[in-house]
Amino acid sequence: MDNDVLQVIGVSKTFASRQRAVEAVKNVSLEIRAGECVGLVGESGCGKSTLARLITRLEDVDEGRILLCGEDITRLKGPALRRAYRNVKMIFQDPRSSFDPRLTLGASIREALRASGNLTRRERAAETLRLLGEVGLDPSYGKARPGEVSGGECQRAAIARAIATRPRLLICDEATSALDVSVQAQIMDLLRSLRRQYDMSFLFISHDLALVSSFCDTVCVMRAGEIVERGPAEHIIRSPRHPYTQKLIGSVLEP
Repeated sequence: MDNDVLQVIGVSKTFASRQRAVEAVKNVSLEIRAGECVGLVGESGCGKSTLARLITRLEDVDEGRILLCGEDITRLKGPALRRAYRNVKMIFQDPRSSFDPRLTLGASIREALRASGNLTRRERAAETLRLLGEVGLDPSYGKARPGEVSGGECQRAAIARAIATRPRLLICDEATSALDVSVQAQIMDLLRSLRRQYDMSFLFISHDLALVSSFCDTVCVMRAGEIVERGPAEHIIRSPRHPYTQKLIGSVLEP
């Protein structure tokens, strides 16, 4: 479809070892439209993060295709891949691991801006301060290194870096699961605000069905590498069809 930001078409990935082969992702297809938030939910080890790594080309697919903003990026390499991936950014569970520990947070954000190639050095410095403010951080945080701030503060800086190039799609891979409940709520409020402001599309990955359903328009339920159910978030919660989805909802509702 013309307004699809992301199309995943029949994607599969198997990891082989001497002992056995593991089908991490099995013939998965999904679409994310412009401005839409799609949740991908399932227990740990079901293939959610592997799918995210395939979409961002951190891993190569064995079968299937991935289209980003209408362009088939499945086999792109080098400058063509870097150019295409200005349209997608990813936020990880552990924000500190995604930063170079030797660089300040501000330097990492400026590097992301430099990669876009459109701003002068002075403009990048000013935009870095603006981005820090947009995610609720004082400009002084730009001089701190990842190990010198809290997990929530580091995740805010990671979000600032991710939105620096105005991506069409933001992938959040368990982006709040390592944070305490109050900080998690603050980060979710920030993501909602950014979604409204920039009309970005989201792929929101979590094991927390309640969190996913509160944030997303559409929910895909993943089990053992396959999407077993999908639909509007409200329908998935109220009328789950697949036994695995029913089990997930039951675990949420248990006292």
